[in-house]
Amino acid sequence: MFNSDLPIDLYLKVLQIMKVTEQHMKPGIEYDLDRKTVTNIKFYVAMLIGIKLAGGVEDIVNRLAALPSIIITDSILLTVLDKVLKKYNELGATDQVAKGSGLVSALIDEESPHAASM
Repeated sequence: MFNSDLPIDLYLKVLQIMKVTEQHMKPGIEYDLDRKTVTNIKFYVAMLIGIKLAGGVEDIVNRLAALPSIIITDSILLTVLDKVLKKYNELGATDQVAKGSGLVSALIDEESPHAASM
């Protein structure tokens, strides 16, 4: 179940990120998102939160594992959610978009340091 090549703390950090993401994205709680949209984008939102907390995609596994705690501000959550929703909608907002590789590629490309300098 666990890869012994990965730091054990990584699993705790990922779990904490997913828990906060899911709590904030529940339909009818803080955002007006339907259940299908939440299901389709929650992992992408959590992925971008992890990238933001780690300071980028470079060496993300070790950087996330080394964080003393996971603190996700409303600002981070809203910024990430807006990015994911925008890209998800641009690509068609379908189950196929959520299950394909295009959305993750588009989001990662935006987060890469090279994208900011272009």
